Amino acid sequence: MFYWTGEAVNGYVVLTVDRPLKTKSIDVKLIGQRINTEVHGSGKHKHIVTRQRNFYVDFHPFVIQPAHGISYDQDGYYLEPNTYQWPFSLHLVKNLPPSLFRAKKKKITTWINYYVAVTVARSGLHRNVCEFVNITVAPFVGIPRHVSSVERVDENIRDLYIHGILLRNYLLIGEPYIPLELYIDNPGRTTIKEVIVKLVQLRDLGDRSSTEIIFEELLPGIEDFQNDHFYHTVQIPMLSATELFAPSTVYKYSATPSVVWTVNYALEMIFKTRLSLTNITLIFPLMVVNGSRPSHMLTSRHV
Repeated sequence: MFYWTGEAVNGYVVLTVDRPLKTKSIDVKLIGQRINTEVHGSGKHKHIVTRQRNFYVDFHPFVIQPAHGISYDQDGYYLEPNTYQWPFSLHLVKNLPPSLFRAKKKKITTWINYYVAVTVARSGLHRNVCEFVNITVAPFVGIPRHVSSVERVDENIRDLYIHGILLRNYLLIGEPYIPLELYIDNPGRTTIKEVIVKLVQLRDLGDRSSTEIIFEELLPGIEDFQNDHFYHTVQIPMLSATELFAPSTVYKYSATPSVVWTVNYALEMIFKTRLSLTNITLIFPLMVVNGSRPSHMLTSRHV
């Protein structure tokens, strides 16, 4: 489920009671949470600790009105067996960072998660009943008004000159390709085995920073390249960036205005050569924008 910052998160709490239930209250919270893992100790005593910190909470208490099957006294509410449904509405303020998913293969990382939590508070020694639903949140970042190209050059290897021009400095989430002019001058006919393209996400969350690879794949058409010259506009495929939801963002933490969280991106092209010990890498800073809501993500659900 996807939401823009500034939107309302509306839904229903559906509670099915199989036998008489006594509850003190029912509440719904919308929580934004920064989570990070840390390594403590060493050797046999090394262990990973996960720390969670809420940076945003919106709360919706229910005032349950006595009705058929529901009674109330000073100890709380009594619900007879039935299925009950209550609407709720929570709010995402404009100034929020985007959801940042946990890296699949990393044990040490930092990410941002949003979820809706429903709690049915029980009386006495009974355990509370809790249900959680994760949501994806992102601020709207439009296409920049002033579009420019990004140019990078490398000539560190003798007789091999590589010049790349990213024709625009932004990537629209969901588009299949991004155009790049690539010029290779190779009079020594150095063999370029392959060109690896990476979209890299740079997370700086105050005291925590990390780099995540959104996707990595080979650039088609340049394998075992030995020609002395190459000049084409190539279409760098973005089809595998299926988990890209977070736009480039600058977020100031409201509780501590001096703390700034940023999400930035870079496109990396690694030219692997057969005869050289040093590969050539071109790095293009890239702004990621989101022009529309992801079409495959719902925005409503019963909890």
